[in-house]
Amino acid sequence: LDLAAGHASYDAVAARIGAGSLMMGARRGEGELGWLYLFGGAPLDTRGISWGAAGAGHRLLILGGPSLSMGADVGLHLLGYRDAVAEVNGGGATLEALPFVAVGWGGAVLDLRSGLLQHTDQYADERFTRRIHHTGAQLSLAPMAGVRLVGNAQYLRAPEDDYPFVGIGAETVRGPVTAWGSAGRWLHDSIPIPAYGAGVGVRITDRWEIQTAWQQESRHPLYWNLPRRSWSVRLSRALGARPTPAPFPVPSASAVVTRDAEGRMTIRIPTAEAPSVPSILGDFSGWQPVAMRRSGDLWVVKLTLAPGVYRYGFRNAEGQWFMPASVPMQVDDDMGGTSAVLVVP
Repeated sequence: LDLAAGHASYDAVAARIGAGSLMMGARRGEGELGWLYLFGGAPLDTRGISWGAAGAGHRLLILGGPSLSMGADVGLHLLGYRDAVAEVNGGGATLEALPFVAVGWGGAVLDLRSGLLQHTDQYADERFTRRIHHTGAQLSLAPMAGVRLVGNAQYLRAPEDDYPFVGIGAETVRGPVTAWGSAGRWLHDSIPIPAYGAGVGVRITDRWEIQTAWQQESRHPLYWNLPRRSWSVRLSRALGARPTPAPFPVPSASAVVTRDAEGRMTIRIPTAEAPSVPSILGDFSGWQPVAMRRSGDLWVVKLTLAPGVYRYGFRNAEGQWFMPASVPMQVDDDMGGTSAVLVVP
């Protein structure tokens, strides 16, 4: 659940004139039943724009092995707004269908995708639909605990021209503090303004987090939106059943979750609960599967994690999400499924 306040200004209109708004909504990250969000915003000025947005999607897996996964990312985004000055309603819908192949090795994941993006925009009685082909590659690296580096490239093919893009990003987690930054640019003369931004979040408790971010948005060939600069402050609260942290270290060598003297976490599940080779995935892996290895009658994985609270689950060799009964600290994910909570002190 999010409550936020922010401000945006459009250089094409007037760099020193912008609009402030209050926003509230709820979101859910990728999990067994996919991701979704629902947000609404109200202007601080009566001449501003009120809006609402919603979206849902899922990563559909054909193959979900530990080092190779294949499938398709599908999603739908909806937007509606009210222009109080012009007394006009508007809105839009974006549909994405992107088949992908993801290859993982060590602390790296290479994600390749290619598919279609379609956007329909309506303002008053005017409607416009645009469809483009999207090809992209993203490489994620985890060079050390609590650090993630990302490089991505996109190639959009539209009816009038092609639009290549390159970008980089980084995220670091140190205790309750998360900081991130990104920068990218469309390599096309019609889009001279780059995109970049940075933010920081502080986890106050295992439920509450406050974040602040600043961003320069570029035009996008799918929407042809105006470039804008924005900042926001957001207060978030995690919903669902409150987990009770287990003490660390756990003395039993056969316990499901233990921590060694160097701080590495070991998670074990019995082979009786997973006949084929399982993978673990969660907040700590960007919800990318990490292979487990067999040790006697157990499947085992070792993780080096920064202090924090992580949600996670398991995926079998067929790509299906499951939660072994032996895993502790299971909570309702508010979508009819179950995830587990790992607390690293």
